[in-house]
Parts: sequence; C-alpha cells; structure tokens
Amino acid sequence: MIKKLTLLTALFVAATNMSRAQTYSTPAAPAAAPAPSTARFTLPSQSSVTIYGIVDEGVASVRGGASGTVVEVESGAWLASRIGFKGVEDLGDGYRSLFVLENGFNANDGISSQSKEFFGRQAYVGLGGPQGTVTLGRIYTPLYLAVDTLDLDPVSGIGGGSDNIFPRGGVRLDNTVEYRSPTEDGFYGVATYTLGGVAGSTTANRTIGSLLAYESNPVTVALATNDTHNATGMVSARNTFLGGSYNFGPLTAIAAYQMNRADDSTVHNSDTLVGMVVPFGVSIFGVSAIKVSDQGPEHNDALQLALSYRYALSKRTSLYTSYTHIHNRNPLFFVTAEASGNIELNVGVMHKF
Repeated sequence: MIKKLTLLTALFVAATNMSRAQTYSTPAAPAAAPAPSTARFTLPSQSSVTIYGIVDEGVASVRGGASGTVVEVESGAWLASRIGFKGVEDLGDGYRSLFVLENGFNANDGISSQSKEFFGRQAYVGLGGPQGTVTLGRIYTPLYLAVDTLDLDPVSGIGGGSDNIFPRGGVRLDNTVEYRSPTEDGFYGVATYTLGGVAGSTTANRTIGSLLAYESNPVTVALATNDTHNATGMVSARNTFLGGSYNFGPLTAIAAYQMNRADDSTVHNSDTLVGMVVPFGVSIFGVSAIKVSDQGPEHNDALQLALSYRYALSKRTSLYTSYTHIHNRNPLFFVTAEASGNIELNVGVMHKF
C-alpha cells in the first residue's frame, strides 16, 4: 500500500511541476473539455493532464444470505471510488495521442478494489485522428459501454444495478486493442479484440466485442456483442445486447434485451430490462425491473426489482439511497453486488473531484 501511495504522489507532483513549467513556454492550445469536477494541469507542447476521481462511501444492509443479515460500511455503492489520470497531446493536423490510468479503491479500508492490479479500472494508451481512435491496454468491454456509459441502467449503484443480472463480458479486459470510429450524425462504433496470449492458439482466451450506438437527444440506441472463448479455445460464450432510451422531458424511459448463449449449452438464457429515470429539481429517482428467462436445464429464472434516489448537495457532492430485491427461482442463484444476499438497502454519500 505504501508503494501505491508513493506512485500516486509521484504522478501528482510530476503533473504539478510540468504545469509550472508551462508558465515559461508558449501557451498550449485549448484542450478537449474535461470530465465534470476535474483538476487540470497544462503541460508544454500543447498537452494536458487531468486528475479526477470519486470517493463514494455508505452503509449497506444485506439480507437473505445463508449467514443472515449483514450490516457493513460499503465503498462505491452508487459509483465505484477511483482516482485517475488522463492526458492528451495535440500532434497537429487533427491527430493526438492519449492515455488513461485509473485506480479503483475501497474507501472504507483504502485497498485496491481490483485485486492486485494498481490501475485496475483502466490503463491504456492510444492515437486518435479524423479516422477514429485506436487504444491498447486494459479497456472496458463494449457490453459495459452500452449499458453504463450510455446510461441504459435506470438504477445506479452496485446494489440495484443491472450487472447483478446482465453479463458484461468481463466489464474490462486486459491485452485489448480497441478501435472507436468518429461520430457521424449521432452514429458511432466500437470494436475490441482481446488477445488470449496462449502459445499455439489464436482462439484460447480470445474475446471479440462490438458496439454500434446512436445518440441524439431525445433518443439513445445501442447494439453490442461479446464473444469469449475459454482457455482451450473450444467453447465460446456469446452475449448480444439491444437497448435504448427516450427522453420525454419529465422522465426518461429505458428498455433493453440481452441473449446469452454458450456452445456447450451451459448458458442459454435471456434478460429483459424496463425502467425509467425521473429528475426533479436537484434530485433523481430511478426504478427498474429485470427478468431472467433461463432455458437451461436448471431453469434459474429470476426477477430483480430496484429503486434509487439521489439528492445533489452541490455539483460535486450527493446523498443517495437504493433498495434491491431479487426473487430467485433457485435460492441465491442471483445475488446483489455484495454477494451475500438477495435483498439490499444502502445509504451513502458521494463526492467527485
């Protein structure tokens, strides 16, 4: 942990020192707008580095588990706690280089939330231009981008989020090459290829993903696919997602459908989501229902019902609460993100910087 804190401190100091160096050089050209609530450090040679993050902490009560009710302090109940560094350099003629290094951590004990991976949330470098952007590293799957980045999950948070039910193709994958097309009339595409790294095989541990999206208020539509081979390369698991939202003004309606299949018939089910998000004043209310229809031999059907509420104290700080109840045909086949029960209530506070 000391080594991790030392590295983060070194990165912060380096960014600060380079920012000071800019005072004695030619001013940089305006960079792309940063994410909300970020600290910006301008570097020489028309470059910029942004330091950003989220600290999210709450209390969760989880029921329905074999050991009974569990009450605990929970990090990232609404959005996962993180600290990240992202940078871009203008190479001229519309081209740029870019990188992202993002660390996830548990605010309740300070340890990494991605096992031993220091920049376990994201870590990539790439080049972008008029023809699109290519990045290499640890990158989100197109299934994750379709649901989370496009806000097709009405209830935020690890308690009632759709990832309790919907497979995300691993959420993020190592050893991945991604191409993202330019946006044309609201349309854009993403394609990923994850190398398995197994000697003598081009299919073992390989994952191929894709996303075709359309975003133009009031409509958002996403079609995403994921195809993952196992360690032998003989069995493939496939996920196909189609979802969309429509902003009616007073509320945004959301619907999604996903098919999940495996060559060896161990997976044969589908997931259906309906929900809505209702903003009013500085508050946001979300409600969702997700049904699992399992055609496999064990018929692990389920229904998840979830509610969430967030109140913004400021542009950076919010209070929130959510409630989730998963009804399983087979006991505890699907559980909340805490993985100890099927009923969860959480209350917390989140700060973005």
